[in-house]
Amino acid sequence: YIKEFINNTEFFGNMGLYPDAVSAIKSLHSAGVRVRIITSIGDSEEVKRARLNVYDREISAYIDDVTFLPLASPKSDSLRKYDPSFFVDDLAKECHGALESDHKPFLFHRRYNVSDPLEKSVTRLKSGWVDLPYFER
Repeated sequence: YIKEFINNTEFFGNMGLYPDAVSAIKSLHSAGVRVRIITSIGDSEEVKRARLNVYDREISAYIDDVTFLPLASPKSDSLRKYDPSFFVDDLAKECHGALESDHKPFLFHRRYNVSDPLEKSVTRLKSGWVDLPYFER
């Protein structure tokens, strides 16, 4: 079942972006922040193609790079390749990993992470994307 899930182009192709994510990405990009997506949604060719189609439809002009990692892989190794910047994720462990390479992590508030302990350098986005620096609607 897992193999069917991670190669499901319909599911990943129809998975839209978080509400206000497009506005946040546009605002960051307009402020001169390089916007890179590092996703551990899966790295099969089917998933890559499906997700790139979504990005092309919604935010292609504002994205500088997209890195696909195997499903549930840690992002910390990829983050080390880039100069420190903002980092947004919905997993506390990924935010803590971002601290190791001097990125400023923001934890996207979700029901499943509400009680996760956070390093004091991690900012919880309690109101969602609107809590990010440079955010404009």
